Amino acid sequence: MNFDSPEVKELKEKVATANRILAYSGLASGPTAYLGHASSRIPNTDYIIMKGRGYNVDSLAKMHGSDMIVLDLEANVLDGPRGVIPQNEVKMHTRIYRVRKDVGGITHVHPRFAIILSILGKKMVPVCNEGLALIHAGIPVYPNNELICTDEQGDRVAKKMGSKNAILLRGHGAVTAGSGVEEATINMINLEEQARMNYYTYLLGRGVAGARIPAGQAKAYTDFVPVMSDLPVLKKAAAERGHRKLPLGMIQWNGWAEAVREA
Repeated sequence: MNFDSPEVKELKEKVATANRILAYSGLASGPTAYLGHASSRIPNTDYIIMKGRGYNVDSLAKMHGSDMIVLDLEANVLDGPRGVIPQNEVKMHTRIYRVRKDVGGITHVHPRFAIILSILGKKMVPVCNEGLALIHAGIPVYPNNELICTDEQGDRVAKKMGSKNAILLRGHGAVTAGSGVEEATINMINLEEQARMNYYTYLLGRGVAGARIPAGQAKAYTDFVPVMSDLPVLKKAAAERGHRKLPLGMIQWNGWAEAVREA
């Protein structure tokens, strides 16, 4: 495969943008500025593009497309800058990609509020719309703060995650997945917003059982969002105005991508 093709170069830039967004959003900043990584599957292959380890300045905020490495699912480096090796937790990515053919992008960072809830053993419940679709049916928690460095550990995370697009790692962080790296990144941002609102609710409401969006309302919301544009008034306006429909996640991604775009 030609890893210098325009399509692969564009995807490398997208993965670098995802890393910068994770930093810009505060999910990889301060003491965690170098902790985290985004990756993308090269479509219709078993090759992935990912942030590595070994840069002169190893910070998610400073990543560019030329910094990305290409790996196979055994974590062999096939392309990338000299001296850059896979992340310690590359197996977290490769083992999920191996069993989840629907996954095109993965992120891992150490989001503070998600970690707090995981270590307190507090179940994350719907208390706001952001991230609701990820957690309304429950979000799994991997019961160990260990680094995910082996095939066996990666397989345990993938098994615990199942078909869901988010999992908490107790005392360690979170992993999100999506159809592409854009969706995986926005899923992480929205997951942490939901965790933050959960934390405030537990703090101020002392974990009152009713302090949540009722399950029926949560399901109604998640069912409605994908078909919202079919409302007659919106459908008519779209037809008249030549409107190009974008999924909500892509609207969010485009906003973040513009925020981190270099001058």
